[in-house]
Amino acid sequence: MSKVEYTRIDGVDSGLGLIPVFEETKIDDNTQEETERRFSLYKDNEDEEANKNFDNVEEGEDESPQSRVFTPLDSQQMEFGHGNNDSSAIHRRIVTLIPETLLPSRKNCISVLAVISILVLGALLFFILFPNQHSPSTSQAKLQLPGSCEPTSNWKDWSSITNAFAFGDSWTTTAFDYMSTQPSPSEPMGNPPFPGETSSNATNWIGYLTTTYNASLLLTHNLAVAGTTLDNHITDSYPVPVTEQIYNRFIPKYGEGYWTPWKPSSTLFIMFIGINDVMIMNPVTGDELISVDQRLFKTHIKLLTSLWGVGARNFLLLNIPPLERVWQPASVPQSEKDKYGSDARMYNRRIEKVAGALKTKFEDVNVWVFDVHTLINQALDDPHQFEQMKRIKNTTEFCEKYKVGTPMTDYFDPECGIPVNEYFWLDALHPTYPIHDVTAEHVVKMLEKGPNVC
Repeated sequence: MSKVEYTRIDGVDSGLGLIPVFEETKIDDNTQEETERRFSLYKDNEDEEANKNFDNVEEGEDESPQSRVFTPLDSQQMEFGHGNNDSSAIHRRIVTLIPETLLPSRKNCISVLAVISILVLGALLFFILFPNQHSPSTSQAKLQLPGSCEPTSNWKDWSSITNAFAFGDSWTTTAFDYMSTQPSPSEPMGNPPFPGETSSNATNWIGYLTTTYNASLLLTHNLAVAGTTLDNHITDSYPVPVTEQIYNRFIPKYGEGYWTPWKPSSTLFIMFIGINDVMIMNPVTGDELISVDQRLFKTHIKLLTSLWGVGARNFLLLNIPPLERVWQPASVPQSEKDKYGSDARMYNRRIEKVAGALKTKFEDVNVWVFDVHTLINQALDDPHQFEQMKRIKNTTEFCEKYKVGTPMTDYFDPECGIPVNEYFWLDALHPTYPIHDVTAEHVVKMLEKGPNVC
């Protein structure tokens, strides 16, 4: 069976990064390994272009009319524009720019060498006399070890943070209604009553961050909503994607400080998103997958830029867990499971690049990337290395009797064999509360050391 492949032959600068131009050929179906190989060939150059054009990102820019929205059942091959790449014409143009007097001959070669020598010496002299006149470095900030980066004046320490705004999906949500009771000293997460409605059968990581590992009174406005993606114009899911959480909820209600007075230096902005995006995109491969990854990158940048525009200066981004290790029926082919894993790793590389681009563009920000992926792998390999997970006995399955929640956090149903809090997984995609406790603890340890993107 064959399909159409689009081979990159050129690039067009859209103002948001380099948009590739492709040539159409028919080939056999690509494997996931080929997709990752081709992704690695262009990603470094694309990252440089995205960094260079970062300041051209405009809030609220619409996607191209040709853009498609992907759902779990929508994995048709994307259409790309075609470009002309007449290499012979380019070659002829270059040749015609060379004067005939410089065509190879003994005399002309000596003349050319003399001219080149003069130019090189002149350039060296210029850089010696005017060391600050050359173009600034275009190197992009990168993920470093915690504490390796010097914080800006907008970050004193963890104990100085008194407000937090969180955006994300079911791993973060507490079912906070932003139009209802707001966070206060008596209810630091506002509504519903603590710990809220979570996917962990108890307190989740944002709840632990707010009430257990806080170093001051921390008021958390948790705008995360279960089932969401980054942007429904790219991967369609529940109707409150992060784009709406920020543009339709945060900015109108909190961005101008109407409901909650907050200061840039004492507020942390948290974004934990991507799990549903990757799960929905599992059927998509090849250049279509690369294109969607690029669109997610641009949207991520737009959202963070918009937050910066209303005063956000301290950013915590969390990457996504190893999705190949969530529970799946035995009928699911191993190749499909492997693709969940490779797509998650691709998405996590993108989060690092987004964080680096943010720090490169806005020098007054402090940026952290927390590695959920590695932490979950460690916990699944050896849960007992963490004090909060000493009771975990099952890391590979969940019990149907527990998956919709239980009346108590240590509830026991004989049909499940062990209490609910001795399972790592509450259902096929959501872990129980012990790993949330561990996550919050390690997030705070990282925050206390200082930014890790510089």
